[in-house]
Amino acid sequence: MAFRFKTDESIGKGVRRTIRREIEKAISELNQPDQEEAVHEPRKRFKKIRAVLRLVREDIGNKVYRRENRLFRDAARPLTEARDSTVLLGALDKLAEQFGDQASPEVFSRAKQHLEDNQRTVHDRVLEQENAISKVSETVGDALKRLPDWADGRIGRSVLRCGLKRVYKQAYQAFVTASADPQPENLHEWRKQSKYFLHQLQVLKAIWPEGLDELGKKFKDLVDLLGDYRDLFLLRSQVNSDRDLCGGHDAVDALLRLIDRRSGQLQEAAFALGRRIYGEGPKSFAIRTRSADFVMK
Repeated sequence: MAFRFKTDESIGKGVRRTIRREIEKAISELNQPDQEEAVHEPRKRFKKIRAVLRLVREDIGNKVYRRENRLFRDAARPLTEARDSTVLLGALDKLAEQFGDQASPEVFSRAKQHLEDNQRTVHDRVLEQENAISKVSETVGDALKRLPDWADGRIGRSVLRCGLKRVYKQAYQAFVTASADPQPENLHEWRKQSKYFLHQLQVLKAIWPEGLDELGKKFKDLVDLLGDYRDLFLLRSQVNSDRDLCGGHDAVDALLRLIDRRSGQLQEAAFALGRRIYGEGPKSFAIRTRSADFVMK
């Protein structure tokens, strides 16, 4: 069943069903043998849940929103380090595909060997010694028990408009901040807010299809660009701090030059797309949502 509300259910029921499904799927994935899936997929589901919480914040209240948002944010953290250790390898492979002919094979092979060793070390510590998966599963299980108490069916259509407008505005403001000061942390915040908005469009697809049709692909492309930029930032930090283990100064300097070149390309493409996406500004988007026909029971 897809991550979206249905046209034949109330908004409150849609919120309960959607969040319950994501939690149950996450718990199931956390307990599967494939550690990569056990780490990656639940983190994605927690982000989707947090996007839904932002969508209905006005109705559930700040106390409930902050409690549940904090829970799913903190639940993802023990898995983040393990996931990042895998992301580094993927980022290096992408870099080698694009710039493999502009550096000796040893530049990539020495770094890859170290990153593979690092991945094994991190996974052993986080997933085995610290027992992160079991702790996360227990935490989100508690959230599942509380779900009926706060998602009680009173949520109205106007709340959806407020949630969409707020997160769109936050993504717009993050874009403005990143444009004025394109530091990695600002681009990361821009990506986070944009991804929340994309997830909101996805969950509303069945009841407001024009929203996803008009903005979905643009936001997906933007999130992907900023995600690749973030991965390269993490890769840069790792190899720069482990120079001797990644082939020495000359090899790492060569790798950093390629990382910086690709990062610049991704940043330029993201800002160009951002200018097209946010051309209308929050006020114009707010006007558009007033006429949004959320087709639900």
